[in-house]
Order: sequence, then C-alpha cells, then structure tokens
Amino acid sequence: MVTTKSIGVNPKKFRERFNSFSKEIESPFSIGDIEAKKGKVQDVAMIMLNDNIAINLSINKKDGTVRDLVMFSQGDGSQKSGYDILLVIGTLVSVTNPKLNEDGRADVLRGLGLNKGLPTDKVVYIEGNIRYTLSSTAGIGIMFTAGNKDDD
Repeated sequence: MVTTKSIGVNPKKFRERFNSFSKEIESPFSIGDIEAKKGKVQDVAMIMLNDNIAINLSINKKDGTVRDLVMFSQGDGSQKSGYDILLVIGTLVSVTNPKLNEDGRADVLRGLGLNKGLPTDKVVYIEGNIRYTLSSTAGIGIMFTAGNKDDD
C-alpha cells in the first residue's frame, strides 16, 4: 500500500489553522479561499500574503492533503518587512506543528538559526514529523519550507 506524505492537513484545515493562530497573536495576515490548480503529479496553490510574502502549497492528488509548503519572501529593507517574514515563519511552524507551545516554536526558530540573523547556508531542522528548511540568497530572498520528514 502506498501512503502519501504530507504535513497532516488539507488546504481548508491549513487555512483555518493559519487564520486562527494569526488572530490569536494579532497578526495582520490571513488567508482567504485557497484555489488549487490541477497538475499532472500534484496540485498546487499560491497564496499571496502581501507584496513580499508568498506561500506555495503542493497538494497530494491521492488524498487532498498538503504535501509541503514553500514560503518565498523578499524584504523591502524595512524593519517591518523583516518582522512580517519572521511572523509568517512562526505562524507556519504553528500550523504544521500545532501541539508546540511558544517555547517549542521558539526552539524551531532557534534551530533554524533565526536567533542569529538569516543563515547564509541552507539550514534543516526536524521537529516531530516535520522537516523545516531555511535559506536566503541576495537574489531570491528568503525561502522557508515545511514538509513531512520522511518525504524525499
């Protein structure tokens, strides 16, 4: 039997968790309806949170769960844009690992090196069943991913 790898939620539940946590921490970000585009291997959805932050979801065709997510962000040089990026990364950690308390989420952010600024090399951190990666480059900006730790 082939099982699908996922972060354990479908797009609707992903949106509900994201919006609920955002409201709880008084974040300005929320997600409206998520419209997936059909693909050959898996479906995809793009979510624009603002001009600087986008989230791509890969969705398993077999069971409709989110296989993984990729957040792309490019700060505009302001302190606010940097704060917004960290806020969204923290929210995505909460969405993908909802049992973590504030200290647990902080451990993930530290594990990704965010307590020391942006990493210059790709950093990988596993918490529970989720593998997080963070990288930054001058041209692309910041890329944060979350996916099942057993997914290749």
